[in-house]
Amino acid sequence: MMAIKSRDVNLGEGTKNQESAGEQGRGASLGRAPLAQRTERLSRTPLSSDLLTRDPTQFAKTKITLPVSKKGIELTLREIDPDETWVSPLNPRNQELLSEDDPELRTFRKKIQDETQRDPVLARVNPGPNGEQFEIIYGSRRRFVAKLEKGTHGAFLLKANIGDIGDADAARLARAENDDRTSLSPYERACDYAKQKQTTYREYDQGAVAAVFGISQSSLSLYLTLAKVPVRVVSVFISPSVIALRDGGKILQALEGLSEQALFDLIEGSIAAGKLERVSAFIALCNQRLQDGKRKGSSKVAANRSVEYGDKKARVTGKLALKRGKKGEYRIDLAGLEKEDIDRLDTFLSQFCR
Repeated sequence: MMAIKSRDVNLGEGTKNQESAGEQGRGASLGRAPLAQRTERLSRTPLSSDLLTRDPTQFAKTKITLPVSKKGIELTLREIDPDETWVSPLNPRNQELLSEDDPELRTFRKKIQDETQRDPVLARVNPGPNGEQFEIIYGSRRRFVAKLEKGTHGAFLLKANIGDIGDADAARLARAENDDRTSLSPYERACDYAKQKQTTYREYDQGAVAAVFGISQSSLSLYLTLAKVPVRVVSVFISPSVIALRDGGKILQALEGLSEQALFDLIEGSIAAGKLERVSAFIALCNQRLQDGKRKGSSKVAANRSVEYGDKKARVTGKLALKRGKKGEYRIDLAGLEKEDIDRLDTFLSQFCR
């Protein structure tokens, strides 16, 4: 069919008729059907389909070969509700440590706001613990941002490639994606290594495990030490990336001697005052707490010291003494106390020692 020239749009009626007649004559001389018949045949083909009237992302297909099973599968690109998703335990990124205060995540969120989500997450249909439909294999940071955006704007769809993927392939893909895109923090990698060593490679010696991970035995030792740092301690930092591989031993040493209550107060106080950006700042806080605790406990309790407990209306007097051979423990002499007094003391101590 001849191309329509741009000048034909502005032709007068008479000129168009003349050219149409000429075209019909030329078509007949060339053995083709007249223009009117060819135009009629074209008009019978509708210029519409599902692909034009529905979201094309619902139909996009990609074929891939899985890395472990070598099975060829087809991925379907869809836009899904982020609240209908949950993150696979095969994903090594620690979801508890994702925070909108993290500078990297703030930058990432701004990029999605400005450019939309360009790269889909990878998911499979698998019910979650709370009835979610889709299990996210990789892309948990994109899911996190999508949930934040939905919370802000009331609606936000997450682009996801969805396919039938087994556990071994899912684990390999999740780790490869995190390595290729935004590397896991040393702490998250340490927790992943520790988990694999206790499960998949529990029968391997440390040298063999290090070889599997492609690192030296000394590096694996550092990772396993770092993995011992409680996640609630890591939560006081603005990002887990703040903690370097060799910081694990320093943090654990700083935590020695701190009581559970002192550590709880330190964590709550740090979070309330603003998350920390340096490990040295956390160690300084630990040392300060430890010194404060020593000063408070420096005064010795004299043997058989008279003590009182309870409110002003109902005081109980007893005898407090150090417990021989048990540093930091005391005994209370209840001799001569009535049952009501003992019950009152028990209630008081229960509240005091919570």
